Amino acid sequence: MEHDALVSVSLAEVEATGLALFRNAGCEAELAASWMQIALDRDMQADYGRGISRLPSILEQVEAGTMSRRLDLRIERPSPMAARIFASRRDWPDQVGVKAAELAMQIAQQHGVSFVAFPQPHILGALLQPVLEAQYIGMVLVQNEPLMNYGTAPENLVGNNPLAICAPGNPPFIFDGALSQYGLVNLLYDASTRGTVPAGAIIDGTGQETTDPAILQAIAERQRTRGSMLPLGGMKGLGLAMGLEFLAGALTGGFFSANEGKPWGAGALIIVLGPQLFQHEQMARQASEYLAHFSSYPGQHSWQQRQQARQTGRLDYPAAIIHSLNELAAGKQLQERIAI
Repeated sequence: MEHDALVSVSLAEVEATGLALFRNAGCEAELAASWMQIALDRDMQADYGRGISRLPSILEQVEAGTMSRRLDLRIERPSPMAARIFASRRDWPDQVGVKAAELAMQIAQQHGVSFVAFPQPHILGALLQPVLEAQYIGMVLVQNEPLMNYGTAPENLVGNNPLAICAPGNPPFIFDGALSQYGLVNLLYDASTRGTVPAGAIIDGTGQETTDPAILQAIAERQRTRGSMLPLGGMKGLGLAMGLEFLAGALTGGFFSANEGKPWGAGALIIVLGPQLFQHEQMARQASEYLAHFSSYPGQHSWQQRQQARQTGRLDYPAAIIHSLNELAAGKQLQERIAI
Protein backbone atom coordinates (compact mmCIF):
# COMPACT_ATOMS: atom_id res chain seq x y z
CA MET A 1 0.00 0.00 0.00
CA GLU A 2 1.02 3.62 -0.46
CA HIS A 3 2.25 5.62 2.53
CA ASP A 4 -0.84 7.84 2.46
CA ALA A 5 -3.43 5.02 2.19
CA LEU A 6 -5.76 5.20 5.21
CA VAL A 7 -7.40 2.27 6.98
CA SER A 8 -10.11 2.35 9.65
CA VAL A 9 -9.08 0.49 12.80
CA SER A 10 -10.29 -0.05 16.36
CA LEU A 11 -8.88 2.42 18.89
CA ALA A 12 -9.15 -0.25 21.59
CA GLU A 13 -6.99 -2.62 19.53
CA VAL A 14 -4.41 0.09 18.87
CA GLU A 15 -4.21 0.89 22.58
CA ALA A 16 -4.09 -2.77 23.63
CA THR A 17 -1.31 -3.55 21.14
CA GLY A 18 0.70 -0.52 22.21
CA LEU A 19 0.37 -1.33 25.91
CA ALA A 20 1.33 -4.96 25.25
CA LEU A 21 4.49 -3.83 23.46
CA PHE A 22 5.39 -1.54 26.36
CA ARG A 23 4.69 -4.32 28.85
CA ASN A 24 6.88 -6.70 26.86
CA ALA A 25 9.70 -4.14 27.05
CA GLY A 26 9.35 -3.96 30.85
CA CYS A 27 8.10 -0.37 31.02
CA GLU A 28 6.22 0.93 34.05
CA ALA A 29 2.45 0.58 33.50
CA GLU A 30 1.61 4.19 34.43
CA LEU A 31 4.35 5.47 32.13
CA ALA A 32 3.10 3.34 29.22
CA ALA A 33 -0.53 4.40 29.74
CA SER A 34 0.44 8.08 29.84
CA TRP A 35 2.48 7.78 26.62
CA MET A 36 -0.31 5.95 24.80
CA GLN A 37 -2.93 8.49 25.90
CA ILE A 38 -0.95 11.39 24.45
CA ALA A 39 -0.02 9.47 21.28
CA LEU A 40 -3.65 8.53 20.60
CA ASP A 41 -4.70 12.13 21.23
CA ARG A 42 -2.32 13.28 18.48
CA ASP A 43 -3.55 10.57 16.11
CA MET A 44 -7.17 11.62 16.68
CA GLN A 45 -6.13 14.97 15.22
CA ALA A 46 -4.32 13.31 12.27
CA ASP A 47 -0.98 14.46 13.71
CA TYR A 48 0.49 11.07 12.86
CA GLY A 49 4.11 12.18 13.07
CA ARG A 50 3.73 12.69 16.83
CA GLY A 51 1.43 9.74 17.54
CA ILE A 52 1.94 5.99 17.72
CA SER A 53 4.18 6.07 14.65
CA ARG A 54 6.96 6.88 17.16
CA LEU A 55 6.39 3.69 19.17
CA PRO A 56 8.84 1.39 17.31
CA SER A 57 11.63 3.94 17.77
CA ILE A 58 10.74 4.42 21.46
CA LEU A 59 10.83 0.67 22.13
CA GLU A 60 14.10 0.29 20.27
CA GLN A 61 15.67 2.92 22.52
CA VAL A 62 14.21 1.31 25.66
CA GLU A 63 15.61 -2.09 24.72
CA ALA A 64 18.98 -0.53 23.86
CA GLY A 65 19.10 1.12 27.29
CA THR A 66 19.15 4.69 25.95
CA MET A 67 15.65 5.27 27.40
CA SER A 68 14.61 4.27 30.90
CA ARG A 69 11.67 2.06 31.83
CA ARG A 70 10.33 4.41 34.54
CA LEU A 71 10.34 8.06 35.56
CA ASP A 72 12.86 9.38 38.08
CA LEU A 73 11.77 12.86 39.19
CA ARG A 74 12.72 15.40 41.84
CA ILE A 75 10.49 18.34 42.83
CA GLU A 76 11.73 21.65 44.19
CA ARG A 77 9.37 24.26 45.73
CA PRO A 78 11.15 27.66 45.75
CA SER A 79 7.92 29.47 46.71
CA PRO A 80 4.32 28.52 47.60
CA MET A 81 3.02 29.18 44.09
CA ALA A 82 6.01 27.87 42.12
CA ALA A 83 7.78 24.56 41.57
CA ARG A 84 10.49 23.03 39.43
CA ILE A 85 10.43 19.41 38.32
CA PHE A 86 13.79 17.83 37.57
CA ALA A 87 14.15 14.61 35.60
CA SER A 88 17.27 12.49 35.96
CA ARG A 89 17.25 11.84 32.21
CA ARG A 90 15.97 13.54 29.06
CA ASP A 91 13.72 10.66 28.04
CA TRP A 92 9.92 10.63 28.45
CA PRO A 93 9.62 14.46 28.31
CA ASP A 94 5.85 14.46 27.78
CA GLN A 95 5.26 12.19 30.75
CA VAL A 96 7.32 14.58 32.89
CA GLY A 97 5.07 17.31 31.49
CA VAL A 98 1.97 15.40 32.61
CA LYS A 99 3.35 15.33 36.16
CA ALA A 100 4.11 19.06 35.92
CA ALA A 101 0.53 19.80 34.85
CA GLU A 102 -0.90 17.73 37.70
CA LEU A 103 1.28 19.59 40.20
CA ALA A 104 0.38 22.96 38.66
CA MET A 105 -3.32 22.17 39.11
CA GLN A 106 -2.83 21.20 42.75
CA ILE A 107 -1.02 24.48 43.48
CA ALA A 108 -3.54 26.60 41.53
CA GLN A 109 -6.49 25.05 43.35
CA GLN A 110 -4.88 26.14 46.62
CA HIS A 111 -3.49 29.56 45.64
CA GLY A 112 -5.43 30.56 42.51
CA VAL A 113 -2.27 30.61 40.38
CA SER A 114 0.72 28.36 39.81
CA PHE A 115 4.02 28.39 37.94
CA VAL A 116 5.75 25.06 37.34
CA ALA A 117 8.99 24.80 35.36
CA PHE A 118 9.99 21.48 33.79
CA PRO A 119 12.16 20.07 30.99
CA GLN A 120 11.08 20.73 27.41
CA PRO A 121 8.17 18.50 26.29
CA HIS A 122 7.37 17.47 22.72
CA ILE A 123 3.58 17.78 23.09
CA LEU A 124 1.88 20.80 24.69
CA GLY A 125 -1.89 20.88 24.27
CA ALA A 126 -2.49 17.44 25.79
CA LEU A 127 -0.74 18.57 28.99
CA LEU A 128 -3.53 21.09 29.59
CA GLN A 129 -6.25 18.44 29.88
CA PRO A 130 -6.49 18.64 33.72
CA VAL A 131 -6.72 22.44 33.43
CA LEU A 132 -9.65 22.16 31.04
CA GLU A 133 -11.36 19.58 33.23
CA ALA A 134 -11.20 22.02 36.16
CA GLN A 135 -12.44 24.87 33.90
CA TYR A 136 -9.36 26.95 34.64
CA ILE A 137 -7.23 28.99 32.24
CA GLY A 138 -3.75 27.72 31.51
CA MET A 139 -0.76 28.02 29.24
CA VAL A 140 2.42 26.12 28.47
CA LEU A 141 5.40 28.14 27.24
CA VAL A 142 8.43 26.40 25.73
CA GLN A 143 11.89 27.46 24.62
CA ASN A 144 13.69 24.78 22.67
CA GLU A 145 16.82 24.28 20.58
CA PRO A 146 17.92 27.19 18.33
CA LEU A 147 16.14 26.86 14.98
CA MET A 148 15.57 30.44 13.78
CA ASN A 149 17.38 33.74 13.23
CA TYR A 150 15.54 35.48 10.31
CA GLY A 151 18.67 37.34 9.31
CA THR A 152 19.13 39.02 12.72
CA ALA A 153 22.18 36.92 13.66
CA PRO A 154 24.82 34.89 11.78
CA GLU A 155 23.47 31.64 13.26
CA ASN A 156 20.30 30.24 14.79
CA LEU A 157 19.87 31.57 18.34
CA VAL A 158 16.09 31.37 18.85
CA GLY A 159 13.88 28.31 19.17
CA ASN A 160 10.61 28.04 17.28
CA ASN A 161 9.25 27.96 20.83
CA PRO A 162 5.78 26.38 20.85
CA LEU A 163 3.07 27.60 23.19
CA ALA A 164 -0.37 26.38 24.16
CA ILE A 165 -3.20 28.36 25.79
CA CYS A 166 -6.52 26.96 26.97
CA ALA A 167 -9.77 28.38 28.35
CA PRO A 168 -13.09 26.76 29.34
CA GLY A 169 -15.86 26.47 26.79
CA ASN A 170 -18.08 23.99 24.98
CA PRO A 171 -15.98 23.01 23.12
CA PRO A 172 -13.03 24.49 25.05
CA PHE A 173 -10.56 26.92 23.50
CA ILE A 174 -7.07 25.56 23.00
CA PHE A 175 -4.39 27.11 20.83
CA ASP A 176 -1.34 24.91 20.35
CA GLY A 177 1.38 25.81 17.90
CA ALA A 178 5.00 26.71 17.28
CA LEU A 179 6.15 30.19 16.30
CA SER A 180 7.64 28.98 13.02
CA GLN A 181 5.64 28.72 9.81
CA TYR A 182 5.55 24.93 10.23
CA GLY A 183 6.28 22.60 13.14
CA LEU A 184 9.62 20.81 12.96
CA VAL A 185 8.27 17.32 13.72
CA ASN A 186 5.61 17.60 11.03
CA LEU A 187 8.17 18.84 8.51
CA LEU A 188 10.48 15.92 9.28
CA TYR A 189 7.59 13.47 8.96
CA ASP A 190 6.54 14.93 5.60
CA ALA A 191 10.14 14.91 4.37
CA SER A 192 10.52 11.23 5.28
CA THR A 193 7.23 10.17 3.66
CA ARG A 194 7.02 12.59 0.70
CA GLY A 195 10.67 13.44 0.08
CA THR A 196 10.22 17.21 0.12
CA VAL A 197 9.63 20.25 2.35
CA PRO A 198 6.74 22.71 1.79
CA ALA A 199 7.63 26.03 0.19
CA GLY A 200 7.98 28.88 2.67
CA ALA A 201 9.03 26.65 5.58
CA ILE A 202 12.83 26.98 5.66
CA ILE A 203 15.73 28.95 4.24
CA ASP A 204 19.29 27.82 3.57
CA GLY A 205 22.49 29.33 4.94
CA THR A 206 22.44 32.09 2.31
CA GLY A 207 18.92 33.20 3.28
CA GLN A 208 17.22 31.69 0.21
CA GLU A 209 14.00 29.70 0.55
CA THR A 210 14.46 26.00 -0.15
CA THR A 211 12.47 22.75 -0.18
CA ASP A 212 15.57 20.56 0.22
CA PRO A 213 15.09 17.88 2.95
CA ALA A 214 18.88 17.86 3.51
CA ILE A 215 18.74 21.48 4.71
CA LEU A 216 15.82 20.64 7.00
CA GLN A 217 17.80 17.74 8.46
CA ALA A 218 20.79 20.02 9.04
CA ILE A 219 18.56 22.49 10.92
CA ALA A 220 17.15 19.66 13.04
CA GLU A 221 20.69 18.47 13.80
CA ARG A 222 21.55 21.96 15.11
CA GLN A 223 23.92 22.87 12.31
CA ARG A 224 23.06 26.46 13.10
CA THR A 225 24.60 28.11 10.04
CA ARG A 226 23.26 25.67 7.40
CA GLY A 227 19.70 26.97 7.43
CA SER A 228 16.82 28.28 9.50
CA MET A 229 13.11 27.77 10.00
CA LEU A 230 11.04 30.78 9.00
CA PRO A 231 9.19 32.47 11.89
CA LEU A 232 5.43 32.87 11.83
CA GLY A 233 4.65 36.45 10.82
CA GLY A 234 8.26 37.42 10.15
CA MET A 235 9.85 39.71 12.74
CA LYS A 236 6.72 39.72 14.92
CA GLY A 237 6.91 35.96 15.28
CA LEU A 238 10.63 36.09 15.95
CA GLY A 239 10.09 38.75 18.62
CA LEU A 240 7.41 36.68 20.35
CA ALA A 241 9.68 33.61 20.22
CA MET A 242 12.45 35.65 21.85
CA GLY A 243 10.01 36.67 24.59
CA LEU A 244 9.41 33.01 25.39
CA GLU A 245 13.17 32.54 25.70
CA PHE A 246 13.07 34.86 28.72
CA LEU A 247 9.92 33.42 30.31
CA ALA A 248 10.77 29.73 29.92
CA GLY A 249 14.56 30.14 29.90
CA ALA A 250 15.99 33.11 31.79
CA LEU A 251 13.23 33.03 34.44
CA THR A 252 13.45 29.29 35.15
CA GLY A 253 17.12 28.68 34.34
CA GLY A 254 16.24 25.90 31.91
CA PHE A 255 17.19 22.26 32.36
CA PHE A 256 20.14 20.03 31.61
CA SER A 257 23.10 21.62 29.81
CA ALA A 258 22.81 24.97 28.04
CA ASN A 259 21.88 24.96 24.36
CA GLU A 260 24.53 26.30 22.00
CA GLY A 261 23.99 30.03 21.59
CA LYS A 262 21.97 30.29 24.81
CA PRO A 263 22.99 30.72 28.47
CA TRP A 264 20.24 28.29 29.56
CA GLY A 265 19.09 24.79 28.68
CA ALA A 266 15.79 24.02 26.96
CA GLY A 267 12.75 24.09 29.22
CA ALA A 268 9.09 24.88 29.70
CA LEU A 269 6.81 26.75 32.06
CA ILE A 270 3.18 25.89 32.76
CA ILE A 271 1.01 28.63 34.25
CA VAL A 272 -2.45 27.84 35.63
CA LEU A 273 -4.96 30.52 36.67
CA GLY A 274 -8.15 29.85 38.61
CA PRO A 275 -11.21 32.03 39.29
CA GLN A 276 -10.23 32.49 42.94
CA LEU A 277 -7.19 34.53 41.86
CA PHE A 278 -9.41 37.60 41.34
CA GLN A 279 -12.44 36.14 43.15
CA HIS A 280 -14.26 36.11 39.83
CA GLU A 281 -16.44 33.01 40.00
CA GLN A 282 -18.07 33.77 36.63
CA MET A 283 -14.80 33.26 34.73
CA ALA A 284 -15.72 29.91 33.14
CA ARG A 285 -19.27 31.00 32.27
CA GLN A 286 -18.11 34.24 30.66
CA ALA A 287 -15.39 32.45 28.68
CA SER A 288 -17.98 30.01 27.34
CA GLU A 289 -20.39 32.81 26.47
CA TYR A 290 -17.66 34.64 24.59
CA LEU A 291 -16.68 31.55 22.58
CA ALA A 292 -20.33 30.94 21.66
CA HIS A 293 -20.18 33.98 19.34
CA PHE A 294 -17.65 32.26 17.06
CA SER A 295 -18.50 29.78 14.33
CA SER A 296 -14.96 28.40 14.55
CA TYR A 297 -12.01 28.88 16.89
CA PRO A 298 -8.78 27.11 17.93
CA GLY A 299 -9.49 23.81 19.62
CA GLN A 300 -13.04 23.41 18.34
CA HIS A 301 -12.30 21.13 15.39
CA SER A 302 -9.76 19.01 17.27
CA TRP A 303 -12.25 18.56 20.13
CA GLN A 304 -14.88 17.38 17.64
CA GLN A 305 -12.37 14.97 16.08
CA ARG A 306 -11.63 13.49 19.50
CA GLN A 307 -15.31 13.18 20.35
CA GLN A 308 -16.09 11.42 17.08
CA ALA A 309 -13.22 8.96 17.51
CA ARG A 310 -14.24 8.16 21.08
CA GLN A 311 -17.91 7.73 20.16
CA THR A 312 -17.24 5.42 17.21
CA GLY A 313 -14.24 3.71 18.78
CA ARG A 314 -12.50 3.83 15.41
CA LEU A 315 -9.90 5.99 13.71
CA ASP A 316 -8.37 6.29 10.24
CA TYR A 317 -4.62 5.61 10.20
CA PRO A 318 -2.00 5.50 7.47
CA ALA A 319 -1.76 1.79 6.66
CA ALA A 320 2.03 1.83 6.98
CA ILE A 321 1.79 2.75 10.69
CA ILE A 322 -0.60 -0.11 11.48
CA HIS A 323 1.44 -2.63 9.50
CA SER A 324 4.56 -1.53 11.38
CA LEU A 325 2.92 -2.10 14.79
CA ASN A 326 1.48 -5.46 13.78
CA GLU A 327 4.86 -6.62 12.48
CA LEU A 328 6.49 -5.48 15.72
CA ALA A 329 3.92 -7.35 17.83
CA ALA A 330 4.32 -10.48 15.70
CA GLY A 331 8.10 -10.30 16.06
CA LYS A 332 7.69 -10.21 19.85
CA GLN A 333 5.25 -13.16 19.63
CA LEU A 334 2.46 -11.15 21.25
CA GLN A 335 -1.19 -12.09 20.82
CA GLU A 336 -2.43 -8.52 20.40
CA ARG A 337 -3.00 -7.33 16.82
CA ILE A 338 -4.79 -4.47 15.06
CA ALA A 339 -7.33 -5.79 12.56
CA ILE A 340 -7.41 -4.04 9.18
